[in-house]
Order: sequence, then structure tokens, then C-alpha cells
Amino acid sequence: MAIEPTGEEGPLLHPIPGALNNSLCLERPSTVFDWPEARRTTVMGGLVEAVFALVGLWFIGIPAGAFFCVAFYKRRTVAKNLNSALGARLGLISGALGFVIFALLGSLEMLLWHTAGGLRQEVMRQLEQAAAQYPGQAQQALEYLKSAQGWGLIVALSTIFILLAFLLLSTLGGAVGGALLGKKNR
Repeated sequence: MAIEPTGEEGPLLHPIPGALNNSLCLERPSTVFDWPEARRTTVMGGLVEAVFALVGLWFIGIPAGAFFCVAFYKRRTVAKNLNSALGARLGLISGALGFVIFALLGSLEMLLWHTAGGLRQEVMRQLEQAAAQYPGQAQQALEYLKSAQGWGLIVALSTIFILLAFLLLSTLGGAVGGALLGKKNR
């Protein structure tokens, strides 16, 4: 770039052809994406992830939903800058939305079909079986977990674990999608 004085307005910058080394002009792949299309595709990916999680296909469905989120995004935007970082970001967003959809649908299922009582009974039965193998302190822990505070702790820890599973698996699926689908651009 050459600086040319123009009088009162100050200097203007004009490119001089061949003045810059071409190796310095290489652009790094961007991780910025088109938000309107990203919203659409992450909601679709989150919905796919939530449905797979509801039917019990966690470790296949959540990464697959994030992968399809990246594929839908690439198809709708013809993204030239698609890479694993962009795919991971799309996957992370779809995982967060998938968790919210999963939590809402799971809560609705418990309300409509009254399955919460059966779930608690099943968890307590499994805890009693585990505590029977370890007498002493395990019995005290079981008594605490049978209380209302203990059940609250179980629900809170389960919710945190499920959220982390959604976020990690969908980020992984999105990163793989970005890496595989981004290679076709090169």
C-alpha cells in the first residue's frame, strides 16, 4: 500500500500491484457463519438429536444430528469457509438446543403418562441392589438418597450429566462434519 497525500482530507491508501508478498496475503479460514441459516440448521439438528436421545440412541444420534446440522448448513449456504472449528460451533449450538428440546419433551412425557413415579422406583431399586453389596456406609447413603433432598440431588446430577453429554457429543459430531465436508471445498 502506498500513502499519497491528497491535501486537506489527509492521506489515502492505494494498493500497489505486486507490492505485497503473496504468502502474506493468504487468508486463514474464517469461523464466522451466516446467522439466519445457522439458526435454522441448528434447530433442525437439535430436534434430530432430541428425538434420537428420547428413543435411547444417545451415542449415535447426538453426533449424527450435529453432523447433519453441518451438512444442512453447507448445503444451504455453500459455505466456502467450512472447517472443523465452524462445525464444532454449529454442533455445540445444536447440542444446547437439542438438550432444551429433550428436556421439554421428557418433562411433557412425564406429565402426560405419569412415568416419574416409576422412574423413581426403578432408580431406588437399583440403588438398593448396589447398596446390598456394600453394607455400612452405603446403607447411610441409600437412606439419604431415598429422601426428598437425595432425590433432588440425583435429578440435578443427572441433568448436568445429560447436558454435558449433549454438548460434548454434538461438538464432536459437528467438528467431524466440518472437517469432512470442508475438505470438498479445497
